[in-house]
Amino acid sequence: MLKDKFGIDDIQDHIIEKRIITPNEWESEYNVYLGAVFNLSHQLTQMLYFRPHNKFQEVENIFLV
Repeated sequence: MLKDKFGIDDIQDHIIEKRIITPNEWESEYNVYLGAVFNLSHQLTQMLYFRPHNKFQEVENIFLV
């Protein structure tokens, strides 16, 4: 999609690691009910800014997409 939409022809050359987790893996490996990754509890520590972010702050150039 990046290649087609934005003309980034060498995108594959910049991907160092790719990991795909299926809903079945979320459920069996991480105990996430029905593989739904957005079912975090609605406690103060899981709301607004405290929810997990797409960009890791601890490591450069790591994103959840």
